[in-house]
Amino acid sequence: ATTALALLCAALALLPFGRNALLVTAALPTFAYQSGSLSPDAVINGLGFLGLALALRIGFMGAGPARSTGLILIAPLLALAKGVYLPLMAAGLRWPHQGQRVRLGLTLAALVLGAAAFVAWMKFSGGSQALYHIQSRRTGETVMTAPLAEQLAIILRDPVAYIHILTSSVIERAPVYALQIVGRFGWNAILLPLLAYPLALVMLAAGVASGAGARFGIGQRLWWLAVAAGVALLIETAMYLTGTPLGADFIQGTQGRYFLPVLPLILIALSPDQPVCGSQRLVLLTGLPLLLIAGACVFDSFWVHGFITSDGMPPHESVVRALTLPSPRW
Repeated sequence: ATTALALLCAALALLPFGRNALLVTAALPTFAYQSGSLSPDAVINGLGFLGLALALRIGFMGAGPARSTGLILIAPLLALAKGVYLPLMAAGLRWPHQGQRVRLGLTLAALVLGAAAFVAWMKFSGGSQALYHIQSRRTGETVMTAPLAEQLAIILRDPVAYIHILTSSVIERAPVYALQIVGRFGWNAILLPLLAYPLALVMLAAGVASGAGARFGIGQRLWWLAVAAGVALLIETAMYLTGTPLGADFIQGTQGRYFLPVLPLILIALSPDQPVCGSQRLVLLTGLPLLLIAGACVFDSFWVHGFITSDGMPPHESVVRALTLPSPRW
């Protein structure tokens, strides 16, 4: 937990603009739950935040010796922690690059080094993959995850079919991803009071309205959105390769929390150059209550009321209870 918070603080200090975008992302209950439960995902997300912040710092503020060394060191660490997040560092590329060849070369070198570290690790480990039993979200049957090589061969054999699988799965699961990005804990069994989710949406919108604090062209913003979309595509594809039954027409295992490191970049890309009046106060007025609600829900669900693990949307006896209480009390 301490490491995750230290990485977050370092990322906030290094980020040259759009700090509120990172701050509201870290204020989501999901990051707090990961840190509080000592989950390795908190450290992985912290590395993702730091890699993004360093890349943006170098790309837009200059490449000093300390920053350059940090970028070269963080790239392989991020690749080995969770390789799908490595392309986030491409956000530091400026379009047009305006003759900044040193910065461009440094960012590309870090990306290549990270990719090389990932490939070397895969080769050193023999490309071993742990197959495991899962419950199919379509049929409910217990099935085995697919061997990576065989699943990859299916994608390469018919890429158009995979695009259809990807699109349909994302559309089907988007509401679940949204809930999980905000906060769903206890092995995804416990929902916050449903009113907490629109509160989180208002906080994120206020984070966007707080402005980036710098001026960017449409080309740069589209590039950031393309990088974010590319990382999301890698996340979904990785889960199809390693967490889904062989030849399935759906993707299984993807959780909304996997997209947490991508969220700050999306928010920065959508942020205006200057803050909207009152937006920063709104961040505070929504963020603090959201964290208090999250803390109260954890305390109640684990130490007072208790909970039973269940998937999907738990049944509820009253809409008022569902809106104002965590799901174990519905």
